[in-house]
This record gives sequence, structure tokens and C-alpha cells, in this order.
Amino acid sequence: MDILDAVADTYRRQGPLRQHVAARSFLADLPADVVQEQLGTCLDAGVLVPGDQGTVRLCDRLKVAVLTRPVLAAWVQDARTAPGPLGGALTEGIRGELRALVRFCLAGTDDSQHRRAVELTAVLATATLDVQAIDVVSGLPGTTRSQLQDLAAVPEGSCRTTHELLARMRRYVTTEFVEVTG
Repeated sequence: MDILDAVADTYRRQGPLRQHVAARSFLADLPADVVQEQLGTCLDAGVLVPGDQGTVRLCDRLKVAVLTRPVLAAWVQDARTAPGPLGGALTEGIRGELRALVRFCLAGTDDSQHRRAVELTAVLATATLDVQAIDVVSGLPGTTRSQLQDLAAVPEGSCRTTHELLARMRRYVTTEFVEVTG
């Protein structure tokens, strides 16, 4: 058992509301010296972040890597099928997590991180957190920077469908082009 893999798997399966893992839980499967060594290595490397009451979670860089389209789709499905207020809490937790990851991606200098920010922002723009929005923005022309500017004009949760998202982004691009070129 690898502690980093276990924490990543918890994030993948449980979602943003239950991403903290109690460090003592690893003692059931590993000797104390191995747990201490692995935790120390992961914390020193910055891939795990300490939390409250002896818990750890993934760093944002690894969260971005772990949060693949199928993982996000599973989270959204869990939120949709959760009973009562739990579904709303899960949806808000997912939105909050996506916002935090977008901020992290935009703070970096790597274009692949900026591309990921575009994808996650597109999902946030949909009312239902539709992961198909990732495909919509991946096929758009222009630079990552221009796509981020286009998405900035689309309020979070305002698009009922990915077609509406695409239309609103195109409308913004067309309006801006006309204003600039006359």
C-alpha cells in the first residue's frame, strides 16, 4: 500500500467534501515506521498537505491531475442522485473545488495548466456541471488566453446546455470583434 495512492483514491472516490484522510487510518495496513516514512516523504515533497486533527489531503497540483473527466462525471452523478439537501451540498462542494482548482491553474505559468483552467471554467459555466463542456471548449479556435476571456463573460452556472455555452461564447467573441474592427 502506498499512502499517496490511497489519498488520491479517496479524493477520486469520495469527492471534495471528504478528501481529508486520517493519517492514523494507514496504521491498519502498514507498520508505524513505514507510515511515518511515507507521510514524511510526501509532506516534505509537498504532494500531501496536512489538515486538521491529523489528516492529510492531496496538493492542488495532484488534484488537477487526479480530477479527470470520468472522475468529475462520477462526482456530478453522485450529487444528482444524492437525497435531499446532500445533493445540493455536494454540488456546491464540487463548484467550490472547481473554483479553487481554476485559481490554482491560473496562478501557474504552464500553458497546460491554463488549458485545464479553461476546461474547468467551462464546466462551471453550465448549470448542471456538464462535463461535456470540456469538449466544447477544446474545439474552439484561439489561444487559451482568449478562451479564458470569452469564458469570463459567461457567468457561473448560467448555461442550461453546452450549446448555450458555445453560443454565448461565440456571441461574446463576435461582439468583441465587431467593436474592435468596427
